[in-house]
Amino acid sequence: LEPFAFLNLPPEIRVMVYEEIDFTNHRYVLPDHDPKGLPRWKACSDADKTITMVRKSFSFDLLATCKQINAEARKIFENKLRDLEFEPVLFHLGYGAASVITPQPSHSNDSPLICCFNVMESPYRKASDSEEMTAFIARSSSFIAHCQAATGKCHVELIL
Repeated sequence: LEPFAFLNLPPEIRVMVYEEIDFTNHRYVLPDHDPKGLPRWKACSDADKTITMVRKSFSFDLLATCKQINAEARKIFENKLRDLEFEPVLFHLGYGAASVITPQPSHSNDSPLICCFNVMESPYRKASDSEEMTAFIARSSSFIAHCQAATGKCHVELIL
């Protein structure tokens, strides 16, 4: 297999290639979370308790290949990144996960879900029995906070 001389292509064709580079979906999974660490939250024992955050991302590796490609592709990639800021943060919840992390009537202002959405301080943000839950909450709130800072609002979608 011979290496392809990408820089030998006309600049117009290279720009078309840069424009075709698309987002990839990254999935961050909190597997079948055990509600025992959350004694106030009840879930059906046989229900799917998996929570998956889906966030689109964009790789900038191509910009590091050489100065010429960086100069040609930078503006296109910056525009794609700007578009990415308006993409929603998606949470796919199993039925059991939705019942575990949704606030219960007796504790309406406190749940791991509220903590993920960065709405208020919560004991789940400070210390969780589960390292997976702590990491998931940190990653979720980080994405949402970045989105809010960049656009002034954040679009979050929950998919059951």
